[in-house]
Formats: sequence, C-alpha cells, structure tokens
Amino acid sequence: MNTARRWYIYLVCAISLQAVTWAVIALLRNLLASGGGGVASIAFQIATIIIALPLFLVHWLWAQRLAAREVSEREAGLRGLYHYGMMAGFLGPVIANAYSLFAFLLWLAADRPGYHTEEAYADAPVRVILYHLIAIMVCAVL
Repeated sequence: MNTARRWYIYLVCAISLQAVTWAVIALLRNLLASGGGGVASIAFQIATIIIALPLFLVHWLWAQRLAAREVSEREAGLRGLYHYGMMAGFLGPVIANAYSLFAFLLWLAADRPGYHTEEAYADAPVRVILYHLIAIMVCAVL
C-alpha cells in the first residue's frame, strides 16, 4: 500500500474512533451521571456515533484487508504508530479520570469540607463517581 493511502486510512480511523469514543462517553454521562442532559446534546452525540462509527468500520476493515494481503503492510511503521498512538490516546484519559476519581474519594473520606448537606445534593457523590467511571471504563475497553 502506498504511503499516502496508508496515512489517509489510519488518520481517518484515529479521528473517527476518537469521535465515537467521546460521543459514547458524553452520551453515557448525560444519561447516567447528569440526570438526562439536554435533548439537543443527546441528539448530537447519537448523530456523531451514527456517522463516525460506520466511517471507522469501513476504513478499519479496509486497512485489515490490505494488511491481510501484504506482508509489508503488516510490518509498516505507521501501523505500529497508529496502534501505540491510540493506546496512548486512551490511556491518558484513563489516568486523568482515575486521578480525579481518587482525589474525589479522598475528599469524601475527609468529611467533605464545604460540601452541602441539603437533600438536593444527596446523590451528587454518586454522579461524580459515575462521571469518572464511565470515561475510565469506555477508554479502558478500547
């Protein structure tokens, strides 16, 4: 496979997979952690998934088919760069959300200084924990 086509395929795969990932995370956060979110926000996330997921699948299957045919494609440096780059791209948010979750749990363990105890804020810790766990789980899977 020529270099320009290889760059095109892996660049489209990377962008579309990141778009799908963050749309799924935002959708789950809106539905589970923030109590519903706005209709326009949920519609945008679903639209992003509907558009970007087939785009990723077409290009990824194209890359896999070309890699199955050519040994040079399987050994291409750009293919390895794509894989390691995507792993790093998912590991960064996992680390950031794990740090924030751990900091919040320590804050809860320290009797929540400055935290409101009214009934309206009773489920706030669960929402914050879900907010971070959703990103950690989705990125860890990918």
